[in-house]
Amino acid sequence: MREVHRNMILALSLVLTSISCATLPDPEDWVKYGAARGEFARDRYDCMMEADALESGWSCSGYMCLFHRSPYKKYFRACMEARGWSPR
Repeated sequence: MREVHRNMILALSLVLTSISCATLPDPEDWVKYGAARGEFARDRYDCMMEADALESGWSCSGYMCLFHRSPYKKYFRACMEARGWSPR
């Protein structure tokens, strides 16, 4: 039972580390001609939430569960481009 708790603590620490190391997209990295003030922040937030919902999840095998976030940037970029933003 102690090993299960140890594995869960390890998995949780890995998740927290990956979340803390994630960087927010910078407004300087994206351009949309004619965009209103504040539009980037709103679109960025919406796309971050959408990308999180699409790809985040837990995968469990036996006693070990891992949180995966691998294609986040791909989903985020597709969402921003669908809203008219272009990467610089």
